[in-house]
Amino acid sequence: MQKNALLRQALAMVVPIQWNEPFGIVFAEALACGAPVISCPRGSLPEIVRPGVDGFLIKSIEEGCEAVAKVGALDRTECRRRAVEHFSAPAVTERYLDLYAKVRARLATA
Repeated sequence: MQKNALLRQALAMVVPIQWNEPFGIVFAEALACGAPVISCPRGSLPEIVRPGVDGFLIKSIEEGCEAVAKVGALDRTECRRRAVEHFSAPAVTERYLDLYAKVRARLATA
């Protein structure tokens, strides 16, 4: 509860990761609360953050400062929509079911 309240009030979530994050649930959580994400283009981040739409992917401190200055122009509602459509339990479940159906169909023809 406290984390969600904090993220809802945050201008953005700034996490300049220096590792190849396989999937950072914290980034999806930020988007779900309407907080844009500012991070580095490492690991799964390019799949999560659409630069200029729901956050920014930065490669330097200077780019990070520029991103913070521009983050107010991003639509927080779009951040939330992105999280619901791509990272919510129903969305993930649907993708898994689609994947299982494809595998099943492939096995049936093998």
